[in-house]
Amino acid sequence: MIILKISDAVFNGKGSNYSIHSNYHFMLYNIQITELSFFHNNQPINLNNVNVVFFDFNEDLLQYRYGWDMNLINKYPKINDMINAFKAIHLFVKINHPNIKIYHDPFKCFNLGNKITVYEQINDVKSNIFKLPKWNNIKNISDVMKISYYPCIIKTACDSHASSDTLCKNKNELINAYSKFKNKENILCSEFINCHINELKCYCCVRLIVFNDKIIDYFFRPSYKWNIHTGDQAPDKILEANEFFKKYYEKNEEEMNIYTKHIHSLYGNGVYSYDCILNNDKLYICEIGIKCWDDTMIGFLQKHNIKMNKLHEDLNKYKNFVVNNL
Repeated sequence: MIILKISDAVFNGKGSNYSIHSNYHFMLYNIQITELSFFHNNQPINLNNVNVVFFDFNEDLLQYRYGWDMNLINKYPKINDMINAFKAIHLFVKINHPNIKIYHDPFKCFNLGNKITVYEQINDVKSNIFKLPKWNNIKNISDVMKISYYPCIIKTACDSHASSDTLCKNKNELINAYSKFKNKENILCSEFINCHINELKCYCCVRLIVFNDKIIDYFFRPSYKWNIHTGDQAPDKILEANEFFKKYYEKNEEEMNIYTKHIHSLYGNGVYSYDCILNNDKLYICEIGIKCWDDTMIGFLQKHNIKMNKLHEDLNKYKNFVVNNL
């Protein structure tokens, strides 16, 4: 199995530099292609023996926002320039090496960076387990005035770490929150789904780790805040929360994997994370993203000396699993 990994930045928040073994690891800005030839640092590369091309990029485009790799930004001054470069390489591989298996198809997976696009694409996927909250694409103040479900959350459609999420309890709060967005044409308003678990006496969200079409791991993240991030979890609740969700997962695993198969048909091969809220035995999807290795979560567990014996806690075991199943 010969694997070529192509990354947008040395560090891009996907964790894949740690988790995905590759025989060749090229940076996008060092690749050149012609109609029939593939070059890295101006040297021709023979792809005839390559089995897998693993595209490794941040669908939220954070490397542009925070300037993680100036080599990338200098070669592709506009974000779409970079996206088009990934797409051009994908087309080159598809046309000239049709037997190579593609992971994280840039034609499909850059769509994951826009929550509105994702909701539109998965809106009609039927499931007895997975649901979407009520939601609207807010383009102007008239759209704001039409919202009838409260409380609700308003956020930038293209964002990460939920940094723009604002909880609004009524229309006045929603209008005020909307007025603070600089770009008022790409806003998502969604129904607030209560993530408080009474049995655990805290809020919880679940991150499902999905490889291609199958759930391979999960983290049920507890917090004393409704807007849950890895860093503000409650360490004293993690093991209890994990056991709580384990029972739910074992009961519903088969049905949950039926849904992930449908999503796989939309986005193709890859390593994904589904961030969801468990409410009344249903999983409401907040977002779907690429997550090759959740190093932030693993770092949090190590910091607090928490052991759960999960696939994702053992880097070598995880690497072997992914490579053996590519």
